[in-house]
Amino acid sequence: MRRHRFGSRSVARASQKKFKNVFHIDAYRLKKPEHLAALELDVILNEPSNIILIEWPEQAKKFLPKNTVWVKFKYGKKESERTIKITYPAHAAAGKRPKK
Repeated sequence: MRRHRFGSRSVARASQKKFKNVFHIDAYRLKKPEHLAALELDVILNEPSNIILIEWPEQAKKFLPKNTVWVKFKYGKKESERTIKITYPAHAAAGKRPKK
């Protein structure tokens, strides 16, 4: 795992053939675009066989592609409960593929 004082990135291998790598990025302390460059986010995003999981994605929102799928976790009423909301891009919700 590569660590930076403003964020971290770790890599795991995906078990499905469609995806090769799973990246986890903690963007909590990201403040400047060059911090994302140090994490090589642009390279990671341009590889369709990657899955990218970003904690605190609001910190990197303006750098993420329009076809980003958002998964938000919230605490439930009980300590062990979670609410998960998945938001797909408009083209995915309509059953369409994005134009390249």
